[in-house]
Amino acid sequence: MLIGFIFAFNKNLTSSFNSFYVFLAALITGPFIGGGAVVLNQYFDYEEDRHSSKKREYLLVTGEFNRKNALTYAILLLLMGILVALYVNLDVFAITLVASFCSVIYSAPPLRLKKRMVVDSVTNGICYGVLPTSVGFSIASSFSYECLIISLPLFLGYSAGHMLLAIPDAENDESSDLRTTAVALGYENTVRVAISLFLLMMVLLAAYIYLRVIPVGTVIALPIGALILKEQVELLRKGEKTRENTYDRLSIEFLLMAMTFLAVLLITKWV
Repeated sequence: MLIGFIFAFNKNLTSSFNSFYVFLAALITGPFIGGGAVVLNQYFDYEEDRHSSKKREYLLVTGEFNRKNALTYAILLLLMGILVALYVNLDVFAITLVASFCSVIYSAPPLRLKKRMVVDSVTNGICYGVLPTSVGFSIASSFSYECLIISLPLFLGYSAGHMLLAIPDAENDESSDLRTTAVALGYENTVRVAISLFLLMMVLLAAYIYLRVIPVGTVIALPIGALILKEQVELLRKGEKTRENTYDRLSIEFLLMAMTFLAVLLITKWV
């Protein structure tokens, strides 16, 4: 969200905005829509999560949080996000509606996009890459094609990341009839596709730097991207014996790359 906001603000120096809207945008993309989506996902994944070694401590699985209450909670969070977005502006409202709709059809039957190969990762790329960036962008400027340009690398990165992070759950997902991309493609092909998407993201960022679409200083984020690629190649080389902490390390490295990118955007604006 902040990447989209700072990028738009840098491009539109005469933009007038209420700084309080930035705080509201963070609420929309984080605890409201993001939180609502996660709770909704756990509500509909209850049976699958009960048989997952990674998810047995979820509050719904342990019974510490009532399932019926969880559904109510998820709906309230999504509605709060939509109402706050309406207060901000119409662009943010429209984007938030799309995000909320995607949250529902991703987890809930009959569509349940999370069980459909390719679509599951594409939806994650849109919901975590494109839509939050668009909310931030639309705070400092009206929505435009420039927002889609800046969010495209994030879309590729998050789609690749979703594929990789679904691998540890592939066996449980398959037994639960969730035909995710990781299940459908198998271990090696999933890693290969993820590497290809992430490599395309890196090439796109390099092209953006060369064309001055983004500040030249963002080049310092590329070595972190190279490290992530190296980790992905290791996943391919070591096969399914790879330890799960590799996936945790990839998540941290991707976050570090995004934060470095954001820091450069901030410095470019304020220094």
